[in-house]
Amino acid sequence: MAFQPIAAQDDTTCPSYRDCNAPMPFSELQSTTDLPTIVASSGITDDVKAKVNNGHQAVVDFMGGVKPVNTYIFEQGGSVDVYESMRSTFCNQTTDTWGKCYFEGQVQQAQNGGGQYFMGGGGMKCACSHLVETSAALYYLPSASDTGQSIGERAVHELCHAVQSKAGDNPPTWLMEGGAVQMECLLNKKLSWGTMSYSECLKGSGGRGVPTIQAFLDTYASSYGSENGLIKGSFMECNNFVGASDKFTTIVAGGLDPPQKLFYDTGAIAIAWAIHTSSKTSKDFWTSKTEGTGFWNAIVPYDRYDYQNDGPDACPEGKGWKHAFTSFTGHDSMSAFYTAFNTWAKTATEADVLAILESDADVETMTATKFDVTSDDHLKDAKSFKPCEGKDVESHAHSLSLASHTSLITVVLCLLL
Repeated sequence: MAFQPIAAQDDTTCPSYRDCNAPMPFSELQSTTDLPTIVASSGITDDVKAKVNNGHQAVVDFMGGVKPVNTYIFEQGGSVDVYESMRSTFCNQTTDTWGKCYFEGQVQQAQNGGGQYFMGGGGMKCACSHLVETSAALYYLPSASDTGQSIGERAVHELCHAVQSKAGDNPPTWLMEGGAVQMECLLNKKLSWGTMSYSECLKGSGGRGVPTIQAFLDTYASSYGSENGLIKGSFMECNNFVGASDKFTTIVAGGLDPPQKLFYDTGAIAIAWAIHTSSKTSKDFWTSKTEGTGFWNAIVPYDRYDYQNDGPDACPEGKGWKHAFTSFTGHDSMSAFYTAFNTWAKTATEADVLAILESDADVETMTATKFDVTSDDHLKDAKSFKPCEGKDVESHAHSLSLASHTSLITVVLCLLL
């Protein structure tokens, strides 16, 4: 039975949603070659800003950027007045539906030492009990030991998340964080100071105290990783919500410490394995909108999530991100993919991982040319549903003008520990 469309301007009802990493299936972000706008406290140097722009530019050149995006850089340990010039822009973008701006909280974190980098709450509006992302916000709170180069490398990771969010839906953490880790290594040599090839980066660099490949091996050497596999990387604990995953205490008790090795590093290797087994390329995976050729831009988001209770695994087989991913890999289902990957991963060695990576020469070739965001096989517009058109609609791909307001969801999609 078909439902009658409801005029968008008549219903700006918000759903009841959890306060940490709720699903965000609708997006209005658009493709662009523009860099994010930097909004920085007064002590952030021109050198740091230039290196952040370098990291952002590497992402834009490889797969295109998105707009609108603001990057907020809070210096470590500053007095209250050094941040004040940021307040207006920050609050205009992120003030929530109760009229609260969380600017002081970010200032306090920066004054307490910083060290956090994440894509957090940006612009959001509601329509017919759905959430719609209208802008992205990147939060950079360097610690005293962070350099301009290390901040620029984090910029690759975080802008990658903003581009991912244009696809909409509710992909698992291992795809979000693992994808951003893979992107860091794909693009390291595109940074003015970068010297590591793709394989050297995965073998020698990582954010969990050990390199990415070693962290993957540690995951499957643990009883937790060996028994549960990649599927438990679906949702990283956030304000006590875990979805189909587990709390950090359970993961650590199973011998995997820190748990982020599963969500970040193992996710990156799983993506590399998926690309290898599909006989496709990272460029395909990140940029093509053709089903079966690309992944991110080929997602037709699933729009039936319970905003309070659902994690990524609530997406049914054959729908949303699951359909796009299995179409890319050629597996019959996500269950089949998880089984195949876990079987390989349990006995994999460093040599086995290096053997499935795209060659460094191929990576250099695919990252040498700037990507054309106007190309026909690229998602130029966000996969913005029409949330007021009735629950019988299975997929939409057109933007809808809705009466708007913004909100800050307390999101830490990509905090690097």
